[in-house]
Amino acid sequence: MTQRQGGQVSALWRIDSRRAGRPPADRLPLEQQTEATNAKIAALLAAILSGRGFEHADLATRDVAALSRGMIDAAGLAGETDRAALVDRLHPAVVGYLANGA
Repeated sequence: MTQRQGGQVSALWRIDSRRAGRPPADRLPLEQQTEATNAKIAALLAAILSGRGFEHADLATRDVAALSRGMIDAAGLAGETDRAALVDRLHPAVVGYLANGA
């Protein structure tokens, strides 16, 4: 995975860092464009989940983001470069979480 691709994938899931108004101590601050993208993705996912009957769509959105971010970050730290293999692992994790009463 190139640095740009990794940044794009990670940007999709860095949703909750904006809640504290500052990044966690072990993370660099996100650029405004990244923050705006995160907010749009979070709103879209929450709307989809809410529309499909998830009672706590905001919580499920945050959990999916955290689950995904953890897997993406771990893959990056391990030096993985196969984006498709990561997606193949990430998809069932997210679907499984949502299917079990998120």
